[in-house]
Amino acid sequence: MWLLSLVGISYTLLLLANILFVIYWLIFFKFFKIIYSLAAIAIGFSHIQKVFKLNNNVSELKENTIKVMSFNGNYFGVYSTTINSTSFFEHLKEENPDIFCFQEFMWENNKRKNYIKKTNNYLPGGHVSFLNVYTAMDTIHREYGMFIYTKFPIVNTGKIEFENTKGNCVQWVDVKIKNETFRIYNVHLQSIKFDERDYDIMKLNGNNDTIINKAESIMLKMKEAWQVRAKQAELLKDHIESCPHKIILCGDFNDTPISYTYNTVVGNLKDAFIESGSGFSQTYSGRMPSFRIDYILADKSFDIYNYELGDKYWSDHKLVQTTLHIKK
Repeated sequence: MWLLSLVGISYTLLLLANILFVIYWLIFFKFFKIIYSLAAIAIGFSHIQKVFKLNNNVSELKENTIKVMSFNGNYFGVYSTTINSTSFFEHLKEENPDIFCFQEFMWENNKRKNYIKKTNNYLPGGHVSFLNVYTAMDTIHREYGMFIYTKFPIVNTGKIEFENTKGNCVQWVDVKIKNETFRIYNVHLQSIKFDERDYDIMKLNGNNDTIINKAESIMLKMKEAWQVRAKQAELLKDHIESCPHKIILCGDFNDTPISYTYNTVVGNLKDAFIESGSGFSQTYSGRMPSFRIDYILADKSFDIYNYELGDKYWSDHKLVQTTLHIKK
């Protein structure tokens, strides 16, 4: 399982490298050697559309549509003193989503109420469901969690809890859209949880033995996270399969589209990027190499249009949005 996630991290680089080799062999008339690169591309051909699309699916449809947004907000930049959230809320107001899923929300003292109130001020008339994942009692009382904003009436709420993890969870709400009930999942799966020491290790300074030891340390941490995510993905998959309603799923999987995690969760759902994205969709923009790890998935009964990435604002993730069309 974890080996598939390792391949997922390297897949984009391997694809680009083999495309460059094809061009190189063509320039120097080494036609026989092209076969090796073409074979490598062919082996992973079924995965190409998960990481790269040429044409996006754009529509101006207004009726029977649902605009969906998802954002890992890195706790609203609470660890920084230079964050200005106004531009983010102005963007929310301009886009006016029907559903907005926010991962990594944190409040201390009364900040939770302020930000939820601010969301409702910029998007009036909606409903917000907040899930407290855990509470930290140190010098300041802090609650960590996630929330779902929706314009549609919420008729039920729940969560999927994970064992032996801190800060990762799945939140869900059932909403009424016209006369039908839909389920919205807000997902945040296991992070690798690199700290400053790990980022220093990645600089790979030192002799060969030191570099090998550093690399082993990083790989061990990644392997542990992949294994935990695999179990979380299986729990989520079981929950999805038992759901009696059509599904809209948003969130941060912390894993690539080639991974066991992604392929377990996606099942029969549509991926908004595959349906209507273009180019390379790199949703993570932190200190690790950039990958697509944030997703919007939806029931096959939806048509999906207008996938795009927004700014990252203060976060290390970009905002993801798309439009769903409810088929009559």
